[in-house]
Amino acid sequence: MRSRLVMNVIPRSGWKDFTPLMVLKSAAGWYVGTLFNDPEEPGFVEPGSRDTTYFEKKEDAEKVLAQMELIWAASPEDMAMHIFEDWLNLSGLDPQGVGYRLTP
Repeated sequence: MRSRLVMNVIPRSGWKDFTPLMVLKSAAGWYVGTLFNDPEEPGFVEPGSRDTTYFEKKEDAEKVLAQMELIWAASPEDMAMHIFEDWLNLSGLDPQGVGYRLTP
């Protein structure tokens, strides 16, 4: 699944340089995001987007990614984020922490 953040911020021609959404780890914790493959420096990969807050457990980030995929596949574009935030509330996860982090 492509990052809606990347799709909203990066011109379509640049989407190919970002991986699909995946669970990633940083010093701050686990999160759902993308990696960026720099086309001008083959083999150079860096974080591309962080589409969620950080989670202490990998399992929580995996659960969030799975739910994102289900909701975005089954929901109208304008309702998907609201449905996802409701799911986060019901799951006890922090909906305030989820949001787009990438800046152009």
